[in-house]
Amino acid sequence: GNITRSEFVQVLYSMEGKPEVSYVDKFRDVPKGQWYTNAIIWAAETGIVTGKGNDYFDVYGNATRQELATMFRKYTKYKGRDVSGQADLSAFVDQNLISPWALENMCWAVDYGLISGKGERLDPTGLARRSECAAMLKKLHEKLQQTENVQQTDGAQKPEDVPQEGQEGKEEQAETFSTEEQEQIGVQSSEELQEPMEEITIWTEELTPTQNGTT
Repeated sequence: GNITRSEFVQVLYSMEGKPEVSYVDKFRDVPKGQWYTNAIIWAAETGIVTGKGNDYFDVYGNATRQELATMFRKYTKYKGRDVSGQADLSAFVDQNLISPWALENMCWAVDYGLISGKGERLDPTGLARRSECAAMLKKLHEKLQQTENVQQTDGAQKPEDVPQEGQEGKEEQAETFSTEEQEQIGVQSSEELQEPMEEITIWTEELTPTQNGTT
């Protein structure tokens, strides 16, 4: 299945140990007390997400690959890593489909090794599958472990002049996820994870990993 924007943000939030946040009425579709509320508030405060315009986050909208690249880059910068790398995308036949606001983020994701494409295609506007996202998360975790942990002197910095990660798209129609579906992807709000990385472990074990060169 596909991963929604709120599900992806919840995983990042869990990776950070679910830090305490105070509710802020920032997005119209993010009320108090939902399983995704704290994660989205945290991600907005740290500059990882900005919403899709008109004060909406698009909670149940399916995340596109270029949206994931954008949020991955912002999260990596939040972690204090260098995000200046830019790959040459001329080998991909659909590079022209990348939205202008996502171009640098897609170039970075390819350069960083999170996205390698589907043959000659990057499929930037395609919906991200859970298995693809699991593979990307595993790669990111490995990268963060390998690279030097740069001390953040200014706390949680917001990336400068980064456009909204989904401003080009229409809002996806909201859909309801059952408790069983939430448990499957590790985003049920009532569960506190013993280790922040447990969700990635669940993903990589239960979901079929994508083959090399298809993320």
